[in-house]
Amino acid sequence: MNNFVPFASLIAAFLVLTFFRLPRLPSSALLLAAAAGAYGLGAAFGHAHWLVNASIWTLLGAVLLVLNVGALRKALVTKPFLRFYERIAPALSESEQVALAAGTVGFEGELFSGKPDWQKL
Repeated sequence: MNNFVPFASLIAAFLVLTFFRLPRLPSSALLLAAAAGAYGLGAAFGHAHWLVNASIWTLLGAVLLVLNVGALRKALVTKPFLRFYERIAPALSESEQVALAAGTVGFEGELFSGKPDWQKL
């Protein structure tokens, strides 16, 4: 029961921020503030250990910083993920390379779009 109130308040804060579709950085900052407030209340009533909470907030703040700052996200998340994906992705066949180089797949692309232009045929 001690952890229910902070957890429920985090869920409520997340739902409110999602409902109003706030941008990512203000949403993360507000969610972090709501979480800190909820756990601060828990600490005020003697239910939280300050050392554990400090390390959790430091870790959460670092994750939010990396995910919200574009240059950090590109350097620490996106580039390593793309390098990993390039290693595991299969190579393009010759026909796929020709189709990509041509920039079109012809009328087949129209058919698979769901709304083909029959006049184009």
